[in-house]
Parts: sequence; C-alpha cells; structure tokens
Amino acid sequence: MKSKALLVFMMALLVNASAVAQQYESGSIRVTNAWSRALPPVSANGAVYVSLVNDGPRTDKLTGASSPLAQRVELHAHTMEGGVMKMRASASIELSAGKRVELKPGGLHLMLIGLKQPLKEGGRFPLTLHFAHASPLAVEVVVLATDAKGPTTMPPHQAERKSNDAQDKPLNMPAAQAPTLALTLEDAPAGGFVLTLDTARFRFAKEHAVGAHVAGKGYAQLAVDGKEIARIYAPRYELKPLALGVHEIEVGLYSNNGMPYTVEGKPVSQRFVVLVAKSYRRSKDSQRQRIDLAIERDNVNVKDKRVRVNQGDVVELRWTSDKNQTLHLHGYDIEAEVRPGSPVVMRFDAFAAGRFPVEIHGDSQGGAHDQAVLVYLEVYPR
Repeated sequence: MKSKALLVFMMALLVNASAVAQQYESGSIRVTNAWSRALPPVSANGAVYVSLVNDGPRTDKLTGASSPLAQRVELHAHTMEGGVMKMRASASIELSAGKRVELKPGGLHLMLIGLKQPLKEGGRFPLTLHFAHASPLAVEVVVLATDAKGPTTMPPHQAERKSNDAQDKPLNMPAAQAPTLALTLEDAPAGGFVLTLDTARFRFAKEHAVGAHVAGKGYAQLAVDGKEIARIYAPRYELKPLALGVHEIEVGLYSNNGMPYTVEGKPVSQRFVVLVAKSYRRSKDSQRQRIDLAIERDNVNVKDKRVRVNQGDVVELRWTSDKNQTLHLHGYDIEAEVRPGSPVVMRFDAFAAGRFPVEIHGDSQGGAHDQAVLVYLEVYPR
C-alpha cells in the first residue's frame, strides 16, 4: 500500500510540474511557470506569478495584463517603507535584454482585481500579457495549493519545451481554416472613431461569455496604446474621442476561453496608428486614400519612391514587411512598428502640404543603422 501511495504521489507531482512548466513565446520574450495560489471563495482579489526572459538584444516592457477571470489585472510590487511592507501599483515592468525577471510572492506580481469565480487548487485560467514591443501573449495559469511557494522544478530539457497544451491547439490554425479580420476606421460624428469588424469563419459570442473553446466563435479585444479598452461582441463599436497625438489601436480575435486565434503563431489582429490633430475643415473634395506599401529587403513597391495625395485627404498608409521595421513619417511625426505577418496602418488627415519622408529607424535585430528613406509622401495643396 505504501508503494502504491508513493507512486500516486509521484505521478501527482509530475502532472503538477508539467502543468506549470509550460513555455510560451512572443518575439524575443519567453514566459514560463505561470501560477497562482488557491484562495477562499470569499476572496475578491488574487495574484499571479510568472517567469519572463528577454532573449532579444533590446529592452522591452511588460505593460499590463488581462484575464476573463477578473475585472482587471494590475502590475504590483511589494516595497519596504519605514519597516512596513506595502504594495504599490506599477505602470510597467522592465525586461532588459538577455535578463530574467521573476514575478514571485513578496515581490513583483500581477494582481487579479475583482475575481469572477474562486481560485481553486488544480484549476486553470487564461491570462494575456501585454508588452511595449512584443505582441500580446496568452498563457495558461495553474492554480496551486494555498501555501505553495512556487512551481515544482523541472529538468531543463522539459522546462524549455514550448507548451503543447490541448487547449491551445484549436486556436493555432492553418490560414485556410482560421478566422480572418478586416478592420475599418471611420470618423464618428461626435468625435472618436467607429470601428467596423469584417470577419470570416468567425461568430461573435453572447456578451461577456466565458467558457470552453468553440471553433470560430468568441469576441474581439480592443487595445489602445497597449492597454485593453473593451471586449467587443458585435461587428461595430464606437471608440470615444482620443487625446491629441499619436495612438495605436489594435483589435484581435479571441475565443470564449480567453485565448487568441493565431495563424502560424501570429495573432489574427489588425493595428492602426492614428494621428489625432487639431480639428480643421476638410474640403468637400477630400477623399480617402488607402495606399498599400510592401517592404521587401528595405525597399518599397512604389515607383520613384513617391506617394501623392491632396491636402485635406484622409490618408491610410497600409504597411507590410518581410522583417521587423520601425517606420517614421516625418512632418506628421508618426512612428509605427511593422512585423512579418502583422501589418500596420498609418491613418491621418493630410492637413499639412509638403514633401515628407518615411524612414526606417533601426534594424530587425534592434541595432542602429543609417536611416533609410523608404518613400516620400507628397501632399499637394488644393
């Protein structure tokens, strides 16, 4: 009987270890050991701990997180002040190149605010991490015992293995079967934007649905400047007016279980980098100019490196690239990052006439090289 009990105990340890040693990757960011502690049913808040490694050559930041299990997720740190341990919210957590950052009890952690269901030992739930540069990354959090000190250590060859969990498999789909998303932005009458989501092989679930994965069903998640703003359960959404300046709007498709739909590891999403400028009168002759620009080997598919529009036009420069590029449109001072399989749209009103270069800043490895002019935007006065 003792040997049988020991065997059951060892098997439980192995199952527990394999669950929390899953590895997830987004660009150069590697995430392992996402775990939480079980809590009494009356607990309103919880915590998540995780290990993050930046394998890339440049610094990134963890800017936030979200989960369908909680009303919101905040970055927190414990600090000693006057001999008293206090918890403070943090805007971001720096991920230095080549370094590991541990979120653990008594230090940095993710706070689950407003739990929608109890954290029970042995349970699992989805969590999406947001970064300054890397794409949003969905991980699965394993709930350990109330007094757990951390996940069981795994042998290196197992701990480094990428997650192959069955729950993830239905979401990473071939292009011919995966949902698609085409996002359109229009000016709202009262300011802001009207977002239209044109999808295929996808159905919006009922509002606030949380549950098991159903292929081709779920919701869209809206983020502005890297922060989750809303979950969208319909093909139309009105975004409130944004402050003056440049903002990044990203919409991605998610399953009811909180995991993003992906194609070859890339999220089914679209990004717009928009310039909100001081209001001015558009001409009755103003038009929408949508221009597709493909970058291959640091060259763009435009004759004479010129794009021509008229002053007052609504311009959308739609960029794709064969490698990571940071683009800067001078004059309008719009900067956007484009990645393979992750196009980006620069959207703005052409209120200033002139000839403005779009340059590449940095290279795909994060180092610096001479700034290269890809194309000139020529805005002709009316």
